[in-house]
Amino acid sequence: MPERGIRGSMDRFLRNIENDSLEDLKGSQGTKQQRLEKEMREKTCSDIARFFYENGTDFNVGNNPSFINVLRSVGNYGHGLKAPISRVEHITIDDERRKN
Repeated sequence: MPERGIRGSMDRFLRNIENDSLEDLKGSQGTKQQRLEKEMREKTCSDIARFFYENGTDFNVGNNPSFINVLRSVGNYGHGLKAPISRVEHITIDDERRKN
């Protein structure tokens, strides 16, 4: 509102940020962030389920500790992980088996 107390035509489109509390601003951002996280989780779970379905893999594999470790490792690596080449996977697995 202008200093004179007279509202102009543009005043209805502007927010008076002096009266906004910091918690109100954080709350709206938090809600948006939570919604985005929920959407990302739903898409990720959907992709995992599609992978199991398309490859005829039993959904109980999702409870396997090795699968849980895979998800943890991929999550820790972060964005940009390239899928390993199948030949490299076999070499790595064979090397680990020989060590044990």
